[in-house]
Amino acid sequence: MGALFFISVFIFLVIANLAVFVAALIEKWNVKSILFLLPLAFSVLSSFFILKYSVSERIALKLEFSRYKSELDDFVRNGTENENIRSFGDYAGIIWDAGFLDNYSVIIFDENNNLDELYKSGDKKLSESFSADRIIHLLKIQDNYFRCNIYSHLF
Repeated sequence: MGALFFISVFIFLVIANLAVFVAALIEKWNVKSILFLLPLAFSVLSSFFILKYSVSERIALKLEFSRYKSELDDFVRNGTENENIRSFGDYAGIIWDAGFLDNYSVIIFDENNNLDELYKSGDKKLSESFSADRIIHLLKIQDNYFRCNIYSHLF
């Protein structure tokens, strides 16, 4: 869902930039003016911020998080099994997005609420919990809940 949002915004911005560029050329007939580059620069900057801050993924998480949270809470509190829930050592997680090839996204419940600090510090406890997996990107959703993009290579 996030990728579709980003692609649609990107296509819209490219079409809008081309329309403004053509309108500016027709109106002024002056190619020396660099004002027609402003929409293009805005498009590049907005695309950069959308990718850097994972805007599309944050929007998708806001829409879908409550359902996944309830399933994960049932597992943590009551032990209710689910085919999408996995145990990563000390952490419990539910698969949010199956991803492509060896990558997938997981919503992780961390009782200590310090998964982001462990990720930044490169703590060995975290690497032991995700033994054959490597966390590519981590995003804090709310207290005790994190979204992790994980790369898993099978031996």
